[in-house]
Amino acid sequence: MTAPAELKVKHCSRCGVEIVWARNERGRWMPLDRVAAANGRYDLQFSGGPSARFLPFDDASALRRRGGMTFDNHFKTCTKRGQKK
Repeated sequence: MTAPAELKVKHCSRCGVEIVWARNERGRWMPLDRVAAANGRYDLQFSGGPSARFLPFDDASALRRRGGMTFDNHFKTCTKRGQKK
């Protein structure tokens, strides 16, 4: 499963994976992997633009059991993080 089509899909400048951008709870933009993650901790919301809400483990598990999708922060999953472009 992937993020909804209304999100603008970009590519990571380091590894090339498809990502989507959303604002976190602090109002800062963060990259999320476009493909939903089995153990993701972020829920995407769409009121007033894309926003990513961090979920405690139990809440993320409950959302997935109800059929929702959770996503990973791409800063965590990038295979080339820490490397220069």
